[in-house]
Formats: sequence, C-alpha cells, structure tokens
Amino acid sequence: MGEFTIKKYIWLIIIVMLLSIFIVAINIYDDSGLEAPEFEPTEEEEVLMAEARQVIEAFNQVYIAEDQQAFEEIINQTTTNSDNVVANLQVAYDGAKEIGYSDVKVEFSEESIEEIAEDQSSFMYKGRANISLTKDNGDKDGYDNVAEYQFKQLEDGTYRIESIITTG
Repeated sequence: MGEFTIKKYIWLIIIVMLLSIFIVAINIYDDSGLEAPEFEPTEEEEVLMAEARQVIEAFNQVYIAEDQQAFEEIINQTTTNSDNVVANLQVAYDGAKEIGYSDVKVEFSEESIEEIAEDQSSFMYKGRANISLTKDNGDKDGYDNVAEYQFKQLEDGTYRIESIITTG
C-alpha cells in the first residue's frame, strides 16, 4: 500500500514539473531587491484580468478531465496551439488521471496586466495562481504557479492562452 501512495506522489511531482516546463520558457530575472509599486488596474485592465482568470481556471480543468476527449476539448478551448499543448501535457494528464483528482480550485493574487495591444488583440497577464487539487478520496494537493500568460484574442472576441512563462 505504501508503494501505491509513493507512486501517486511521484505522479504529482511529474505533473507539476511538466506543467511548469511544457509551455514554459523559464524566465530568470533580477529585480535588484526593488519592491514593485502596488498595481492599481484601470477599468480596461480589470476586464482583461477577469478574462485571464476565466481562461486560466478553465485550462486547469485538465486535472479533472473525465477522458481523453474532454482533456483535448479543454486544451482546444483555452489555448491557441492546441495540438502542441495536448502532446506536451499528455503525460501530466495521464498522471492526474491515475491519481484520481475530482476537483480543482484556482485562487489568484499578485495580478497585473503588463502589456496590452492597442487594439486589445493580445495582452500579457502576470499573476500568482494557487492551484488546489482534491483527490477522489478527499486528500488535497496543491502548488503555486507564478507566471506571465500571453493571451490572444480570436475572431469571436474570446481570448486564449498563447504562451506561459513561469517566473517563480
């Protein structure tokens, strides 16, 4: 029984690592110890942050996708390069399926909008997402993901994740 539990934790570690690496180009920066000024979003930025949160929450549903088709549908509805993302997240999805997650919650903090295209066709959202995963047996796993998400607007006006760069 102990070996089975260890296997689940190994899968969790693999999932977290793959999610951090697959669409992620590690961005190392030096903030020279300076504190960033508190971000006060404009009305336009508030709208874009709400869009970003909605897409990121939907994207994280891959942890609890019931089957391969649902997994691929989540990726198709939240990213611009779905074939590549599906291929890169397949091992993470298989591991999450084996662990048996039944619920995922995402809490956001330290949010800001870094860039907005003049026509709002794209924007860069930066924030911390605390991902909380509940297993079928009620146990919980979780991790923090600090990242910059590049979003692209589609012809229908919705936004999808174009890239993710983890920053911490």
